[in-house]
Amino acid sequence: MAEKANSYYGKKIFLLGTADFGPVNLPIKVSSANHVKNVFGEKGSLLDAFRVIKESDLECEVFMVKVTGKHSELYLNINLPNSEIEENGLYFKAQYANEIYNDVQIIIREDALYINYPTDALGNYYLQYKYNETDENGNDIRNEAGNLIYKTLYNLVEEINEDTRLMNSAVYCYLSCDPKTMANTSLLGVNEQSNTLKGGNSGIYYNKNMIYNCLSDTYNILEGMKIDIIIPVDCYYDDTFTDDTDALEKYFDLEREYITLKDADTSEYLSYYNQLLEFLRRQLRFGCVTHGIMGMNPNGKVFLDQDEYYLKLQYLKKLNNKNSFYDKYRQLISICVGDIYTTYGTRVYNSYILYATLIASIQVIENTTNKPLPKSFTVYNDFDNMSLSKIRELGFTAFRYSALKRTVVVSSGVTASDDINFKYLCNIRMCQLVMIRVNDLLSKYIGEDINYLIKTKKIQSELLDLLEYLIGKNILRGFSINSITIPEKGHLLLDLSFKTVYMTESIRAYAGLAAYTRGSVEND
Repeated sequence: MAEKANSYYGKKIFLLGTADFGPVNLPIKVSSANHVKNVFGEKGSLLDAFRVIKESDLECEVFMVKVTGKHSELYLNINLPNSEIEENGLYFKAQYANEIYNDVQIIIREDALYINYPTDALGNYYLQYKYNETDENGNDIRNEAGNLIYKTLYNLVEEINEDTRLMNSAVYCYLSCDPKTMANTSLLGVNEQSNTLKGGNSGIYYNKNMIYNCLSDTYNILEGMKIDIIIPVDCYYDDTFTDDTDALEKYFDLEREYITLKDADTSEYLSYYNQLLEFLRRQLRFGCVTHGIMGMNPNGKVFLDQDEYYLKLQYLKKLNNKNSFYDKYRQLISICVGDIYTTYGTRVYNSYILYATLIASIQVIENTTNKPLPKSFTVYNDFDNMSLSKIRELGFTAFRYSALKRTVVVSSGVTASDDINFKYLCNIRMCQLVMIRVNDLLSKYIGEDINYLIKTKKIQSELLDLLEYLIGKNILRGFSINSITIPEKGHLLLDLSFKTVYMTESIRAYAGLAAYTRGSVEND
């Protein structure tokens, strides 16, 4: 087993946001500013967040997911060998979501298909894809009888996609008919000679409601992926709206935008907070434990009325916690309050991006409380000790300047949960680590005879070794395997209690294994 706990948990940060280029809903691992610029362009919330992460110079893995925008696309018909026509059998899609790809042309000729990039923004060039086989110099290849050897549509599509993978082109192609259909007879006569991709947009201009709807699609696509930390960028805890006129006057800035969508069943206003919680809850069903990080809208004020700000936080917590169904999952989110300076005071951001980076950079067993931030960051909103204590008790993470360490530190590394066992993030991360390791252990046995595994006590033996190992690494203080049962044929249920080194009481967790499905681990 790995000697360092964070070697197998905690490093992957997924940023969900906007950009003027890039693919929609496809996680891209990025490593440098140039890489980000080449894929995602120069504008958008994803790029702003990445700048903060790079400035921190803290160790983490960053995956960026563009959630808004639409790819330019085109459907072509295919003439099948039996004289039938497969409508929309060939699909072209721009590599990235942006308006400029609406000018890309697909031109059909007797000898070849051409992809034309006719504008300066696209490079003003074209690519030719001949229907017949050619050698490396572009010369036609013929058979022994002297006839041309024609490609199948599958070969043509692969050639187009290979150019895009090699960054020679910017269009992908997909086939939904018999791949053995010959390219030279399938496109002519059933399509226009010149066809243009349509419908693309960058999604860089959006509103809160649009982002909410786009995130719903993104969360569905990401479900089941192993994600350590997830951040819906610029989707804030205080974006939730209300019809309470007194609260609107006291706690809301009606000059800015809020989510105004309502739940169809309850008529309650929707929130980014509960949307993220629902995703994190569903992740548990797949045995994936993901921690969400959210912030508050930057307030733009150096000096806050701290009593008034505390009352606002109280109200927002009540507003966002109306659905008691999520009470036992609130430890899966940390909410940061207060703004920070970056680049020695040239930019002001909410602290949530930096906090996520700090979490990813430390070992699982380390507490974030009193952890220093990099020297290039300083506090914009400086709370007094009384306010910091009250903010911590509410379940919000704040920051303060430490005279001892001569830098900004985390004042309260807490989660949104009111449960004392789940109040501090270090406990949650250790619980997550245990659950992930148990899930990995069970996943090895998918497809095997569960009755045999129980009878030979193979799972029990490996589980004991794992839990004893975690005790030796000062992650667990104690554990109890309550039961390993077979509730129905082909299924196994593990009932486990354990206590981390910082917990006062044990918590209970369950893990499941089905003969032909993935294992899963979730909190009780």
